[in-house]
Amino acid sequence: MSPAFSLLAYPQRVLDEQTGELLPQIRLSQMSPPAFIVHTHDDASSSLECVPIDAGLKRHNVAIELHGYENGGHG
Repeated sequence: MSPAFSLLAYPQRVLDEQTGELLPQIRLSQMSPPAFIVHTHDDASSSLECVPIDAGLKRHNVAIELHGYENGGHG
């Protein structure tokens, strides 16, 4: 049974440090559950890492809600 949705809060360490691509174990497809992602722009550890997830899910026509807040740091 697949999850009904996913919630990623401050996703980090999802990118290959050399290529900037999603890690190979993160496989996005049309079967991925809808996602809600939240982060803050002043979080130096993860603010850019949600972008490839967002784009990958959109490429597969998976519903995605991405919220980026200006301030808040990490967590």
